[in-house]
Order: sequence, then C-alpha cells, then structure tokens
Amino acid sequence: MIRFFFLLGPRNFAKSESLEYAKELLQFSTAYPFRLQGSYLCCIYCAKVFKLPSELREHIDDCHKTIDVVNTLSNKCSGKDIFYKVDCTDLKCRLCGTRFNKVDDVARHLKYDHDRRIDLNSGNRIQVYKLADGEYNCAICSKNLHSFISLWRHTAAHYNKYTCDTCGNRYLAFGSLKFHIRSVHSKPNCSKCHAEFETNEMLLEHNKNTKACWHFTCVTCGERFRSFKEKQTHAEKVHKKEKLMYTCAKCDITYKNHRQFYHHSIVMHSNDFFTCSFCSMKFGSKHTMRQHMATHTGEKKFECDFCHKSFTRKSNLVPHILLHSGEHYSCAICSKKFSLKRSWQKHMRVQHSKIKPGSKDLKKP
Repeated sequence: MIRFFFLLGPRNFAKSESLEYAKELLQFSTAYPFRLQGSYLCCIYCAKVFKLPSELREHIDDCHKTIDVVNTLSNKCSGKDIFYKVDCTDLKCRLCGTRFNKVDDVARHLKYDHDRRIDLNSGNRIQVYKLADGEYNCAICSKNLHSFISLWRHTAAHYNKYTCDTCGNRYLAFGSLKFHIRSVHSKPNCSKCHAEFETNEMLLEHNKNTKACWHFTCVTCGERFRSFKEKQTHAEKVHKKEKLMYTCAKCDITYKNHRQFYHHSIVMHSNDFFTCSFCSMKFGSKHTMRQHMATHTGEKKFECDFCHKSFTRKSNLVPHILLHSGEHYSCAICSKKFSLKRSWQKHMRVQHSKIKPGSKDLKKP
C-alpha cells in the first residue's frame, strides 16, 4: 500500500477587480443591495425579506450600517458572473454626505476625493434601480412597470450586453452566452479528439468505444481507461501496484479518497477552514460552506437570464435554462426528449441497451 503524507499550507484566492469596485461602492455609499424573492425584496446580508423598498433601506441602515461589506460579500457571493442589484434612490457618499445621481460619479468621488481603491476601468457589476414604495419606474429609461418582477426583467434587458451572433439572444454574463452557444448552436463533440457528431447518441457511442479518446492512461503500459477507478484497478491487478492511500502527517488517519483527506486536513489541522456563521459547522472550502449556508438563509443567487427565476445551486439552474433553449437531449430512436444529459443516457441504457454500436437506428432520422 502506497501512502502519501501531506501538510497543507495557506491558500490564496484571486480577486476580481470589478467585484472589488462593486463592494467598495456598497461599503462607502448609500447604494442598497438586494435580491428579489417572489414579489419581496431580500436583504443581501441577512436574507430578511421586505415588502417595501423604504423598509429595506431602513433595515440596512439600522442593522448593517457598520458591516464590513467587502469581507461579508466575499464570503456570501462571489464569482465571475455575479452582478449586484442596487437601490440608488437616495445616493450619497457615506464618508462626507455628498449627493449624486449616478453610480459612476460616486465611484470617481470615492477614488479621487477619498483615495479608495477602485479601478474605474474594470466595470462595476452594478444593476441600478430607483425604488419607491408602490412605484416601479426604470432607473435607466424611466419606463413605468406594474410590479417588481416586471421591473426586474425590464431592467435586466438593459444590462444584457453579450449577444449571440447566430440567433440574436442576449445575456447578462459571458458565461451564460458560452453555455447557450455550446448547448444550442454547437454539434456534440468529443472533448479529446474534437470530432463532431450529428447526434448525442453517436457521441456517446464514440466515447464508449474509441479507446484512443479515453482520458485515463496507465503510466506503466500505456493502456487507456474510461475512469480513474478502472485505471487504479488495472494497476493493482496487472502490475501489482499497491493501493494509493492518503495519510495525515499529524494524526496518522488514512483515507482512500484525496478529497476526504483534504477536508480532514483543512478542518482539523489548520486555521484555513470556513465556518458557517449560523451553526458554526466547519468546511474545507468556501464553495461547500456557501451551499450549506443557503439552507439557513434561503438564498438563491443563481438567476436564469430568460425568466429571472433564481436557484440555490448552479446545478439546478443549468437544466432549467435548457427548458428555455428549445434544444433538449433527444432520443433518435423513440424521439423522447430530456433536459438533462444524464437522464438521456439512463434512458438509452435502460430502454435501448440491445441496439449495437453502429446500428442504423442510432443515426439521425
């Protein structure tokens, strides 16, 4: 049995300049960040909900006026596709009280008059709203809408700056555009040899039977395998290699799985873990901590660009977006459609397992 002993050091996390711009702006101005939950406004800091914009503003001033916005939002919501919805009804500098009409003017003021670290060329990741009780007017074009939801959808359209060259659909984030192009306008292709196929069924058969495109290679004999587990089993049985184990150098506990070992090392033997502020549970990564905290707050930060429905996890948003695209996984044999690739694969395995590779039934009708 081969054992690996590890001592883990501190980790560094890259910061997005445009997100830092937004966080500095929220810290030092009366720009009030929020999310929508149905027809209610949700405080981005504690997830408490309010019916009226004035109640949200009063709540933030009373409960979160001294909060460290940069660190709080770094723990709660970060990522390359994050945009903050902000109420700028009464916009002024918290440091000197100067009033402004535009977010960009506040940013310049903070940078040049108060020497705050703001990169004015990075983009601010801010969606501007001016919310009055019972009124739903667009802060950009002044159009009057009939509800928070309709105002939200209308305002988002102003910020959808990424346009698909093929169909003209527009998206708020570049990542959403890339997903759209890949799922709607691109043919299924092999990630190894980049060969394109007419149907997903043909790609599945290619991945299953083309050994040259299998991702895992034995370092001893060069044979390829579909999975890491198959490769390890081969090494143990054919080459008599000892099973890989991961042993903690501090307490001698051994793990078969590197992820379990890593979590143990972070949580038990370092100060680099992440703690839930609600129940004090510890986590080895910021990502898993955020997923856990969403069970306390009901926070739903993954938003659909089409209908603006929100989800707790990105894994739930992806199949939802496919429902809008009109391009589902379709069985070429019985025409049944699926929104998830794994559902389609299970269908093929269970319902059409007797069809042999290369059969004419697998070709696009």
